[in-house]
Amino acid sequence: MANTRTGWILPRSERCPDLTSPGYNLNLFETAGYAEGPAWQKACLSNQAMITPKRICPAPLCTVEIPAALEIEGLCRQHYLEKAFHKLATATLDFQCGRDIDDHAMEWLRAQVGFAVESLGQEDAEWEAEQRSMLLELILGIANLNEFMRHSKLVVGRLS
Repeated sequence: MANTRTGWILPRSERCPDLTSPGYNLNLFETAGYAEGPAWQKACLSNQAMITPKRICPAPLCTVEIPAALEIEGLCRQHYLEKAFHKLATATLDFQCGRDIDDHAMEWLRAQVGFAVESLGQEDAEWEAEQRSMLLELILGIANLNEFMRHSKLVVGRLS
């Protein structure tokens, strides 16, 4: 055990830094002689990739990147549309069956109208033609449900 060094995790550099200067910033990678090697450049490249990771849609078997406009939803365009149509169908069925519509779901649906209009208005948006058509259908579906609900309240108001 005479050859073992204690207190060093990385290989020790031959040059010793001048730590007496108050403005000196000790870089452990330089001290260990690691910064001169090719592994350092590789580590820097992999760290840059980690800074801006791509978020992939969490839907099963989906490998599509989540666009910036849908980061809040955390879904790709196609799965966002599926979620929106599912919520619209649920709210419409609840209304048709005489059940109360969840206020949060209805507020979310109304917010999606604004999102859809804004998305359709962007020329550089990457929505496919079919997805753009589905956005229009979503707007129409939400508008119809909203109108049916308003009309129902008017009829009930007259009967009471």
